[in-house]
Amino acid sequence: MFGKGDFLFTLDLQSAYHHIEIYPDHQTYLGFAWNFEGKLRYFVFKVLPFGLSTAGYIFSKVTRELVKYWRAGGHRVIMYLDDGIGGHRNKTRAVDLSRQVHKDLGRFGFLIAENKCEWEPTQEVTWLGLRWNMTEGMVYITEKRLVRFETSVKAVLDFVSVGRLGVPARVLAGVVGQVISMGVAFGTVVRFMTRYMYACILTRAGWDSFIFINKEALDELRFWAGNVRVLNGRPFHIRDNTHDVSIYSDASGTGYGRYVLQVNDSKVIGTWSEAAMTENSTWRGLEAVVRMLRHYYMDGLVGPRLVGRKVLWLTDSQNVASIIHNGSRKKELQGKARQIRDICNNVGCEIVTSWIPRAENKLADLYSKSGDSDDWGIHRDVFLGLDDAWGPFTVDRFASTHNTKCDLFNSRWWCPGTAGVDGLLQVWAGQNNWLVPPPRLIPKVVNKLLDEQAQAVLVVPYWTSAPFWPVIAPSEGRFACFVKDYKQLPPESVIQGKGLGLQARVDEAMRAVGSLSQHLELLSSKMAGYVLSSKADNTVSKYYGGFRRWSQFITREGTDRRGDAGGRVAISTFRTSFFKDGWIRAELCPSIMVVFGDGANSLRGKGVARFRGNPSMWRCI
Repeated sequence: MFGKGDFLFTLDLQSAYHHIEIYPDHQTYLGFAWNFEGKLRYFVFKVLPFGLSTAGYIFSKVTRELVKYWRAGGHRVIMYLDDGIGGHRNKTRAVDLSRQVHKDLGRFGFLIAENKCEWEPTQEVTWLGLRWNMTEGMVYITEKRLVRFETSVKAVLDFVSVGRLGVPARVLAGVVGQVISMGVAFGTVVRFMTRYMYACILTRAGWDSFIFINKEALDELRFWAGNVRVLNGRPFHIRDNTHDVSIYSDASGTGYGRYVLQVNDSKVIGTWSEAAMTENSTWRGLEAVVRMLRHYYMDGLVGPRLVGRKVLWLTDSQNVASIIHNGSRKKELQGKARQIRDICNNVGCEIVTSWIPRAENKLADLYSKSGDSDDWGIHRDVFLGLDDAWGPFTVDRFASTHNTKCDLFNSRWWCPGTAGVDGLLQVWAGQNNWLVPPPRLIPKVVNKLLDEQAQAVLVVPYWTSAPFWPVIAPSEGRFACFVKDYKQLPPESVIQGKGLGLQARVDEAMRAVGSLSQHLELLSSKMAGYVLSSKADNTVSKYYGGFRRWSQFITREGTDRRGDAGGRVAISTFRTSFFKDGWIRAELCPSIMVVFGDGANSLRGKGVARFRGNPSMWRCI
């Protein structure tokens, strides 16, 4: 209601509740006995007494009519029980309002405590134990309250320092109550830095019983003892809702993701350890914020944007948004909130959290559930051979810092050296593109090549049941007309990505089985490569389940059944449990093919195909 630069006056009513008369038939319910002049006498209140639980509500309803009258005339006046304040931007108008309010109070029958009023409008007044400085636009705790609070905190700390295990619950509750009451001048830190003290109070057997003060609560007491005057003072005017940086974040059961709205290519993705996956969603959400802040603080692209800035942090978790500001009663969550506050203090930034619906946080949600199981590629020597034949390649469209084959590359997420995030969003025309995309993106890759008439070499798995297969081979036995040439690559040309660590599990299972035939050893060394080069995470998991069932079967059959017959069993299991369409054949055909040039040839050989080309001259691998 009031702003910086206003002129204010204050007022105080004398014996405020006693202005309200009690209905005669109800006075009997407000009686009490008192030893008066040596004799027990009985009295009843004829006016509203102090101490009645509903007295404040009743009196506020009465004064509300006064406030309504003043505000109807366009005047700014506030009444809090018997204390009032009013003012105006213009000092002359403020003086006129002060005189009118003084006159109206007398006209309506109110007694005024003149010695407590400040009728002359000024730009600094004391009201409700707060010092309102209108010149600065700040509100402060009065010196009297600060001294009383410091005395209370010192008494508790002295009580603990002499070796006593606890303090009376009532004493510690008084300290916490004083802190909370100063929230107007201190901000949300009053709730954040009283969580452990409040937890101690909840252990009380009674208000006069002694309670143990733990280390965390003691740290909070010391914090207030050393910072109460530093924190004193807060802007009271309408605050600027603008911010310098907006960060969207989300944490799922498997990982976390976030991005900075004002910074291109600022996406960051991480995965949880097995231990973190067992934590509750609120803990993961807070831990994600901790990791994000640490990452951004070290990030040369984003870090400088945080220093000394106001950061709007958007999350679809209401608990996370609240705990970052107000803390939590749960020790482990409060600890994470303290870490966030400490990082912000070190960086010098201010975080303002805001809850948003999940529908508005889809991108961060996607990042939190993204895994890099598509991180696969082609060996460098194979690439160089293709580069000699069909190059030079100018851009690697699906790469990262550690696996790019070209100086210029695009990446799925931001990483050092990337020329742009998401190769599908870049312009491919005019470049000789090297493309090793995730199989799920192959249809989009083909459509983009056709739309832009771009030149490229595309690596795809030989998977005839895949959704992308009709795109490159629309008729049985023949590739599409836009393919110019092809090459066949052996399975060992593939560099396995991180995936799900399937190869390690395959090897472990093989070691558990014992000695194997040559056929089975060859099969196990290639199986994970086939799977990871073309399948998504959930599909790989199912494939591994099939392999595990097969290995268990072999184990049950015993070592005498692991010869050539075992090899045949393994291959059969591949065909039925892994690649029901027969992609993996008995002769272990290659899983990768390279397609390049011109001319129409039918599909022939083991995983080899030639495609019909078009003038765009793009290559498909």
